[in-house]
Amino acid sequence: DVEINSVTFDGTPNGANPRGTALSVNTNVKNARILNCRFLNCGGTDWTGSPVLALAGVTRLSIIGNIFENTVAQNAITVNANVASPGSPNPARDILISENIINGTTLSANQYEGNGIWIGHSDGVTCSNNRISNIGRIGIELFYTHRGVVENNHVIDVASMGISMGNSNNSVVVGNAEKKGPEQVAVA
Repeated sequence: DVEINSVTFDGTPNGANPRGTALSVNTNVKNARILNCRFLNCGGTDWTGSPVLALAGVTRLSIIGNIFENTVAQNAITVNANVASPGSPNPARDILISENIINGTTLSANQYEGNGIWIGHSDGVTCSNNRISNIGRIGIELFYTHRGVVENNHVIDVASMGISMGNSNNSVVVGNAEKKGPEQVAVA
């Protein structure tokens, strides 16, 4: 078991430009928890835009109560198989992403950057009770995921879509609130 609790990751020490992934958790990690951490000014400044928190092929991992602020990144949180292709032998499994705050993930030159949470090629991921705002592209994206649950999240001020789901079987999106600007509110 691994627990990372109450750590601050600051991508701009001494006024430098943000660069790279703040924390990467890969295959063979099981029963891990990332709790109450702060990710400030993390990510990349070029077109590759690394994710701030990258999870690849992990099993039974919880991401709870963290804060992500002012990221220039592909995604604030990325959950993926260790080989990013449909049918990968090592999907991320049994992941909980809950009660996190993501504020300000910007879009850079790459059209796929600027998402709050990207979940792909995974099995049994629950994304609930997160507050996501000021996002350059999509708040939460579920892609090629089996048994995904996206529920009770608040997605505010996103440039493209609040929540997107594609090619995900036995998955559900329910009870989320989305606000795209001062007057439009949609519930999915």
